[in-house]
Amino acid sequence: MSDEPSIGAEPLTDLHPTPSTRDPNPPTFASFAPPSSSPAARSTFQVHQKSPLLVATPPRVTRALSQAFPYLSGLNWVAGLLTWTTKDPWESFLVVAAFWAAVLYGDVGLRWGGNVIAVALLILGMFLRRYRDGLSHIA
Repeated sequence: MSDEPSIGAEPLTDLHPTPSTRDPNPPTFASFAPPSSSPAARSTFQVHQKSPLLVATPPRVTRALSQAFPYLSGLNWVAGLLTWTTKDPWESFLVVAAFWAAVLYGDVGLRWGGNVIAVALLILGMFLRRYRDGLSHIA
C-alpha cells in the first residue's frame, strides 16, 4: 500500500488530515455555521432568527407549555417505563417486579403495615393542624 492518495480521493488538507493523525471522533459542526468561522466560534454561533412556528404560537400557549415541561417530562419518563423504551431496560423490569411484589405480597403488607400507616397519618394530621393553628395566631 502506498502513501499516495488514489485517483479521485480527496486531497489531504486541514479538514482531511493524514490517516495516522485522523481522530476517530471528529468534531460536529452545525450546518448553519458559516464555514469561515473558527471551530471555537462555531460552538458559540447563535441564530438570531425566530422560527415561523414560534412566531405563530400565541404567548399564552408558549408560556403554558414551558411551565408544563417538568410535568410532561415526568410523564414521558413514566410512559417510557411502561412501554420499555427507556435507555435501560432494567428500569422497566424493576417496575414489573414491583408490580408483582405488590400483587403477590400486598395482603401481608396491608395486614401488618396498614395499622401503622393509619396511625402515622393520624399523627401527621394532628401535627399539621397544630402547626396551621399556630401560624394563624402569629399573624
